Amino acid sequence: MAAGRNICMLHRGFAVTSSITLDCNCALGEGLFVSEELVAWVDIASNEIFTYRDGELRSHVLPIKATVILDRLNDSILLGSGTGLGGFDLSSEEYSSCQSFGSVFRSDTHRTNDGCRLRQGGYLIGTMHRVAPSENLGAIYFIEPNGRASELDTTIYIPNSFVELDDGSVLISDSRLGVIYRYYFSASAELVERTVWYNAEQGIAPDGGCSLPDGNIAIAMWDAGCIRVFDQSGTVVRDIPVAAKRPTNCKYDFRSQGLWVTSALEGLDASELRQYPRSGKTFCIPVSADSA
Repeated sequence: MAAGRNICMLHRGFAVTSSITLDCNCALGEGLFVSEELVAWVDIASNEIFTYRDGELRSHVLPIKATVILDRLNDSILLGSGTGLGGFDLSSEEYSSCQSFGSVFRSDTHRTNDGCRLRQGGYLIGTMHRVAPSENLGAIYFIEPNGRASELDTTIYIPNSFVELDDGSVLISDSRLGVIYRYYFSASAELVERTVWYNAEQGIAPDGGCSLPDGNIAIAMWDAGCIRVFDQSGTVVRDIPVAAKRPTNCKYDFRSQGLWVTSALEGLDASELRQYPRSGKTFCIPVSADSA
């Protein structure tokens, strides 16, 4: 798959000076992961992984519906799916199951959504109802380094964001309610407290996010066409415009000093697509470390 016309070589020690657009045309681009020279994300709708490195955009077909990229080991990436965790080797393009959590995740009715690796070890991952997520609750799970999965919260509909803060608390959004919560966990990753960190305006859903070099937090705002930047207390600092109505995730790239953003085509009508013709593409927006 060819990359878009605005592509330049990013990962050779040069900062991004103008926005980059990659022509991946994802119905539901998500699960963004940035690691040194590699940028990777999934299209949940088409069961594909997209990778970008050394100036080349590639697509890889998956045998499962992956929703999030959690980690990387050498040239393999760790994926979260409704049936559990699996590895995808970028060189051989082979997928292998690592841990099966189909019964734990209730994969007959639910699928995974967003998640993250914790600094203390292990992973947080959220699930949502496959057919009617606005009417049926999902859940948040902790996957221990030994492979055991435990349920942490069953009072959330569509879990997103999963941004770990300096004090070990984690920002997790409920996109259905438009709320970003701050979760506090014990040393053994048991839920201690959940507080409301931010309430979005009606019709806007917080989605994936990341920490920025200056300590602020960036969250993709579905249906708002922007990345919203917050301070640590949840106060809005500014909005960064995105050329897509439904940005889904963002990750800061220290090598290029750019903010990678995925987006979705799903659910947009003809008038919305005319207004946001680059919806579904993936972007890299210049954001210097000093002004992030």
